[in-house]
Amino acid sequence: MIRTAALVAAVGLAATGVQAETIAYWNFNGLGSPTATQIDADQGSGRLYAEGSFGSSVWLANQYTNFTGTTLNAQDGDVAGRSLALVNQTANGQSIVFAFSMAGFRNLEVSYATQRTGTGFNSQVWEWSTDGVSFFNFDTVGVSDIPSSFGVVNLASLAALDNAETAFLRLTVDGASSVSGNNRLDNVLFQAAIIPLPPAAWAGLVMIGGIAGVRRLRRR
Repeated sequence: MIRTAALVAAVGLAATGVQAETIAYWNFNGLGSPTATQIDADQGSGRLYAEGSFGSSVWLANQYTNFTGTTLNAQDGDVAGRSLALVNQTANGQSIVFAFSMAGFRNLEVSYATQRTGTGFNSQVWEWSTDGVSFFNFDTVGVSDIPSSFGVVNLASLAALDNAETAFLRLTVDGASSVSGNNRLDNVLFQAAIIPLPPAAWAGLVMIGGIAGVRRLRRR
């Protein structure tokens, strides 16, 4: 019955839906030169696009690179390594897109480390989509929220993508005033809670666990 009890306990934890799980996380430490315009998540599952796919812009080499990163918001002891850098006033209004799945999860939480140079982008607009075509605004990070040295930004919780098989977040930058002005992004973390099982499913799993335990006892 020990295994049965463990099964029931595990299902009970999943049913609460309170534990934050990593959906996708980018530390950007593997970036080289030239900087890849498709970047797979370092944990979880997801991909960043900066080459025109799913509502992203086509970034040029003088607009898109990588600089030294930070340990702020890093997961599992990751080193500072590298950070993604969006550069140049010619990139005002351009976007990168993160693609991932929220199937089985709810209440997306987004956090990341960022910094802005004095002439860098002073606006970071975040939008969501389920098809990579139609996007809807859910949070804006303004000049007063983008620090001059790395700091951590936490976006508003997003419920619109709950249980979405395909999910997209688009980040659009604006307000740079020189060719060298930039924003750095590092340790981008998407977390969400497991969607609780409905009572009927929970009861069914408990029953299955109990039946399995009884059958094992009868075979002894």
